[in-house]
Amino acid sequence: MDFKQLAENLELDEAEFTELLELFSNTGGKDIARLEKAIETGNKKEAERAAHSLKGSSATLGLMAIAEKAGLLEENLREDCHEDSFRLLEGIKENMNIIKKLIGFEQN
Repeated sequence: MDFKQLAENLELDEAEFTELLELFSNTGGKDIARLEKAIETGNKKEAERAAHSLKGSSATLGLMAIAEKAGLLEENLREDCHEDSFRLLEGIKENMNIIKKLIGFEQN
C-alpha cells in the first residue's frame, strides 16, 4: 500500500494522510464492531448501514480493498445472501489490521 501516492491523490502530505488513517482506524473499527454485532444478531438494516458507512469512508481515502469488500457485503446483505458475510467481514478486519500495523497505530 503506497501511502505517499494515496496522500498525493488527496492532495495531502503523508503526515496529514496518516492522521486521517488513524481517524479512519478508530471510526472504521467502530463500524466493523457494529457490523459484526448486527450480522451476529440478524439486524440486517444496521449491518447494511455499517457496511455502507465503511464502504464510503474507506473509498474516500482510496482504501479500495476495504471499500470493495464492504460494498460486496452491503450488497449481499441487501439481497439476503448471508453465506459470504462472515468471510467478507474477516477480510475487512484483516485489511484494517494491515493498515493499523503500517501506520503504527493500535487502539482497542
